[in-house]
Amino acid sequence: SPDWLLAIKEIFKDEKIVAATGTADMDTTSKLFNWLSGDVYEGFVKFNFLIGKPHITGFNLVVRRSAFEKVGGVDEKFTMSSDIDLGLRLGKIGKVVFSSKLKAVTSFRRWEESPFKTFYSYFKSYIYVIWLRKPPPVHQNIVR
Repeated sequence: SPDWLLAIKEIFKDEKIVAATGTADMDTTSKLFNWLSGDVYEGFVKFNFLIGKPHITGFNLVVRRSAFEKVGGVDEKFTMSSDIDLGLRLGKIGKVVFSSKLKAVTSFRRWEESPFKTFYSYFKSYIYVIWLRKPPPVHQNIVR
């Protein structure tokens, strides 16, 4: 969003906050995918915060450099969902927050091309990263 950097400035006024994530606005014309990427996804992320599993997302996250360095950065063993792993580790050293003021547009290509396969790989990755706390046995291909 046009106010993305201003939102970050406001969030980081609180020195206890080490990272933040926000909402998604998907680049799609499908009403179903817009609903999934908006309301459903936002609810899912908020649920994770509610249960103490800060779920930051790679397409829309900010991290204090000092916190990023303190946790050792991105763990490259995670070939998928390294952003989620990062959020969990950051949550151990400081406050990770969700802000609806942080809004970013991202592609929904994977979901549009193969919704069931994509759901399965994300679900499997979620279980491994959030609940088992180990790298998922899935690999996400780079889409450019």
